[in-house]
Parts: sequence; structure tokens; C-alpha cells
Amino acid sequence: MKRVIILLAAVGCLLALAGCGKNATAKGQPIQVQVALSDMTAFDRAYIPALTLTDGDDVAKAKKAMTLLLAEWDALHAKYITAPTLTPQWRADFDNIDRMIKTADGYLRDDKPLQEAHGVLEGVRTVLKDLRLGYGIVYDPDLLTLFHEPMEAITLAVKDKTPAQLTADDLAAISEQYGYAASVWLQVTKAPFDPTLFKLTPEQDGKLRAEIKLETGALDELKAALDAGDKARVLDAASALQPHFTTIYTTFGDFSAVQ
Repeated sequence: MKRVIILLAAVGCLLALAGCGKNATAKGQPIQVQVALSDMTAFDRAYIPALTLTDGDDVAKAKKAMTLLLAEWDALHAKYITAPTLTPQWRADFDNIDRMIKTADGYLRDDKPLQEAHGVLEGVRTVLKDLRLGYGIVYDPDLLTLFHEPMEAITLAVKDKTPAQLTADDLAAISEQYGYAASVWLQVTKAPFDPTLFKLTPEQDGKLRAEIKLETGALDELKAALDAGDKARVLDAASALQPHFTTIYTTFGDFSAVQ
């Protein structure tokens, strides 16, 4: 229950243009940071391919994606790190992201396993999500990052299991995570995901909307399966969440640049 309450507060913060600032002025008002969302989307168009490809086995493409990510990050970092209205927390978060990206790049340069770089890059979207939430910056894909945690927990709970292997504890844990996930996903379905801002083609935009509906259906089926206590249905519905989510999330990356 605590997780759901905290999540709802975070979602409410995300949807509020003013509020939930990490730091306050003397009058107690949140400090707002003026950031062009197009700069954030440009970063994600490079970040998402790097994150995705380091979870695969194509080393050449992963390294190319990392090079593009470094360039976009350097541009974002240079533009915003010294802005006079920013607070020490903003700089600390930017420094943290800088370390993560450069650490991941170092792993690739040293020919370490791609998964090591991937693990480090995973943290970047979480830090950016928390940073934007804290400063009242409304950025729709942050809802996807919020959803990822409970979705992944559900996916891991059923991984490599048969219906007979799902225990009562498994079902209880899945049910708890479902409540967390569903509260975020409701906001995802309401988010505009402006195709112009995110540079989506009509085909990409159509695919995005279709996959959001499919994920909504999978969540509805998971709830029905949990209510019925049908382990086979729970397994099928839970297993469907990750593929739809991946398609949705990767829509915001520019993979054409690494071909």
C-alpha cells in the first residue's frame, strides 16, 4: 500500500506543471527549471538505442549508438549545467548521469560484456525521471519509466515458470505489483505523446497507440486472471507485458542512426 501511495504522489507531481520542486524559494514555492522538451527528446532518441543495443549482442551497433549518445549528452550537459537558476541538486544529478554514461562508454571501449554497459545505462533514465519529477518538468516518457519497475517485477515473477509452479506468494506479489503498475498505466493512456515533439512518423504514432491499447488489454487480462485465481491466464497475461512495453518505449529512439 505504501508503494501505491508514493507512486500516486509521484504521478500527481509529474502531471502538475507547478509543484513538487526539490528545492524551495524563501516563500516556499518550488523552483522551476526552464528546459526545452525538444532537448530531452533529442537525448532520448540517442539514449534509447544505446540502452537497447547494449542489451543485445551486436557490439558494433552498440558502440556506434554509444558514440551518438555521448554527443547528445555533451550537448545537453553543456546547455544546462551552468544555467543560473539551477540548484546544487540539479548539478549533482547531471554529474551522476555524466559518470554513468562515461562509465558505460569505458566498458565498451575496454570490450567488456555489453550487459555491463547496459546495467550502468539503466540508471540514467531513472535519475533523469526523478530529476524532472523533482523540478516539475512534465515529460510523458517518464510515465513509462515509472511503469517499468512494477512491470519488470511481474515479468520476473513468472519467468521460466509453469502455471503449477506459481505459488500463492507469487500471486500475492504479482497482485501487489499490478496495483502499482495499473495506477501508472492509467496516466500513460492519458498522456498525449505529441508526435511532433517526439518526431514520430504517422506509422510510428499509429503503432504507439496500438501498442498502448494492447498493453492496456494485457493489464486488464492480468487483473481478471488474478481475480479468478487462474494461474495459466496469469502466466500468459504477465508474459505479454514486456513485449508491448519494449515496443512502446523503443518507439522514442532513433534506431535509423545506428544502421
